[in-house]
This record gives sequence, structure tokens and C-alpha cells, in this order.
Amino acid sequence: MQKPMMSRIPQAIGLIICLGAFFFATAGPARAQQQQQTIPPGMEVIKVGDTHVLIPRGTKVTRRGAQLILEPIDEYTARRLNDLDVSLAQLRAQTEELKKQVETLTRTIEQLQQGQSGEDKGSAADKKHSGGIGERP
Repeated sequence: MQKPMMSRIPQAIGLIICLGAFFFATAGPARAQQQQQTIPPGMEVIKVGDTHVLIPRGTKVTRRGAQLILEPIDEYTARRLNDLDVSLAQLRAQTEELKKQVETLTRTIEQLQQGQSGEDKGSAADKKHSGGIGERP
């Protein structure tokens, strides 16, 4: 009676080992996909050794030996706001330049239209007064 039970123990252990290996092998890729899908907007994942760290996009990261030093949030925020201020100033300057160009083009178009309407009126008046070529008055 004890003999059949002893023969089943290695089979049970083998089954447990196989199931454990199967779950371990399938859990890794599923976990990696889950981590990639849950990254919030404006964030990025960096790999530090065997660990993945979620940080704001654009955070400066420095390494000192085995240590990984992330930029403090107040410095990150100040730097990003400064970058945004510079970008905003550039956009404003470009907008003003484009407004000046549009005004110049508008004036040029108006002058061309006035010139054409003046020529049209002058041509019609010339035809009336000349009486046409080869015609007798």
C-alpha cells in the first residue's frame, strides 16, 4: 500500500515543476506587455539594471558609479517651464513676423487691384474718344 503512493510522489513533483515553469515562462512577457500599456502620457520607462523605472519624459538622469540619480521634480519643473517660455517667445515673434508679411501682401494686392481697375477704366475711355481705328467721325 505504501509502495504505490511512493511511486506517485515523483510524478506529482514533476507535474508541479512543469506547471511552475510554464507559469513562470508565460508571466514574463505578459507582465512586460502590461507595463508597456500602462505608461501614462508624458512619462517614460527607463531600464536601470534589471528594474524598470517610470519617470517624467525629459528628466535628466545621471549615473555616479552604481547609483542612478534622477533630476529632482522641482528642478525638472523649473527647467521645463523655462523651455516652454522660450518656445512661447519664439512663437510670438514668428506670429508677429507673419502678421507683418500678411499686411504687406494685402497692401500689394490692393495696389495691384487699384492699378488694374484704373487701366480698365482708362482703356474704355480711350476707345470711346478715339472712335475706333479706321472709322470716320
